[in-house]
Amino acid sequence: MISQMQQLQFHIPSNYSHNDIERTQEGWWVQPEDQQFGRWIKEARDIDHYRAFTSWCADWITSGSAVVDVGANVGTHSVAYLRRKPDCLISVEPGFTTFECLRRNLIHAASVESLQTNVMAYCCGVGEDFGTASYHYREDNPGMSFLTKDDPDGNGIEVRPLGHLVEFLEGRYISLLK
Repeated sequence: MISQMQQLQFHIPSNYSHNDIERTQEGWWVQPEDQQFGRWIKEARDIDHYRAFTSWCADWITSGSAVVDVGANVGTHSVAYLRRKPDCLISVEPGFTTFECLRRNLIHAASVESLQTNVMAYCCGVGEDFGTASYHYREDNPGMSFLTKDDPDGNGIEVRPLGHLVEFLEGRYISLLK
């Protein structure tokens, strides 16, 4: 039940590790080689670098509702949604290094902007069933990284069904699923 949740909860697998990340002057965390989101965040001097789109998405968020951000990357959309103050935000990102940026950016947003939203962030993929998948990382553009069904040589990223990630909402209205 949401009332029993902590303010920020992070679900991190036991094999979790990440590469180097860097902090911008404004306090946002990015991946140094990222020529897309990382570069855009630095240029905009804010994590919400694409306000026309995030504003349009955020218009769907209603008071007391939940928001689910699948493929949350470093949190560009998640932080924009938090600024609209939903009751709960669930962010999901399978890439370990990208998730570490997301985790730190959610903590930064919660402290700097005095956000009161309950946040749950999962370092996993989303699929039809529980299982594992192979994560194919693009260093120059982590937003284009992707998962494939597990192969014997894969890196074993945990996959959970979406229903499992939102079951604690107990029927609460999800106003936005990205």
